[in-house]
Amino acid sequence: IAKGLGLDWGGDWKSLEDKPHLYLPDWGSGTNILKQKYGTFENFKKTWSGKTEPDSSSASITEMKDVKSGTHGLCITASSLIIRRSPKGNDTGKRYKKGQCIQPIRKCFADGEPWIQTSDGWVSGKYLKGWLYQDMKWWYMLEGYTYLHDIISQIDGQAYAFDADGWMLTADRIAPDGHIQ
Repeated sequence: IAKGLGLDWGGDWKSLEDKPHLYLPDWGSGTNILKQKYGTFENFKKTWSGKTEPDSSSASITEMKDVKSGTHGLCITASSLIIRRSPKGNDTGKRYKKGQCIQPIRKCFADGEPWIQTSDGWVSGKYLKGWLYQDMKWWYMLEGYTYLHDIISQIDGQAYAFDADGWMLTADRIAPDGHIQ
């Protein structure tokens, strides 16, 4: 395990003074590299077995909703988006890249911040763009978790109308006299 982490073995038992030990192979290298990467010895030790620790996020979760998207899904707007085990939770080590499209499963707020669940884990809702279907209605999410409202907007070559709350207008919401229900 130690050699896999870049350490060398230094104990061939050639004398009583030569005790088995591990060392950093490059002259002058210290533990600063490990401290910068892992922070504490306990965090470093967690990597030894390859097992993951349970997620320790203590975020206050509100408004958990099932959602879905269209065929294209939601598009990643950040250069690299961290995938977490839970909203505001531990990093899975996986990333989504800018321009990649994902399919959402659920959404919620963790300590007031938007989070979207995918099949790989949870990502911040601030770095996504696209259509979301929620509560039997569609809305268009913009980067920063904002939305279109009180407007007709062209998206992917089609014109869409949005009400004051940001929901896309559909035929069932327009009365025969033309007003929005």
